[in-house]
Order: sequence, then structure tokens, then C-alpha cells
Amino acid sequence: MSNFLCLVSFHSPLPLDLQSLTPAEAMALAASTPAVAWVAGSVHGNEPSGCDASIQMLYELASRSDAQAQEILNNVVLFVLPSQNPDGRAANTRRNANGFGE
Repeated sequence: MSNFLCLVSFHSPLPLDLQSLTPAEAMALAASTPAVAWVAGSVHGNEPSGCDASIQMLYELASRSDAQAQEILNNVVLFVLPSQNPDGRAANTRRNANGFGE
């Protein structure tokens, strides 16, 4: 992650006003920085498939050494939030421990 931050700060001072970039500058910045992906698994505790799938995806990326997995690992900054409601998942309910939900 620190390499990513160094790469971005090398190209422009942070914070960056993206609206001030010319199209050519924007294309150069996009070409020289890794893609960023956010994976949000399950929102509701009683819907386990999203959480399970995101954990499986992490396992696959960590355990595989094929070209496709390596391409992702080498070029993507990946953020994974398997469950947005871990209390609800443990209780198999949409509500969390504080009664918030639905």
C-alpha cells in the first residue's frame, strides 16, 4: 500500500483536484496508477452468500499462482469488506446487536 501512496504522491501533490487535470494528464495518471476495487460482501446478516463469496475470492487470489490471479494482484489495490453486519451474520438476522436494520 505504501508503494501505491508514493506512486500517487509522486505524480501530483495530494490532495489532487481531478477537475483541474487536462484530459492528457488524467490519462497519464490513470495509466500510471493501479486500479482500485472495493468489494462489499453482505449488507444483511441473513444473506450469507456475499460474505462467503468475498472470502472465497480472497482465498483464490492468495492461493493461486496463475497469470489471471497474478495480473489482479500486481495491478489492483483491492479492499474487501466481507460483511457490513457481522453481528447480524452471527445471529442470522438483518438487525445488528444494537437493533439497527431493515
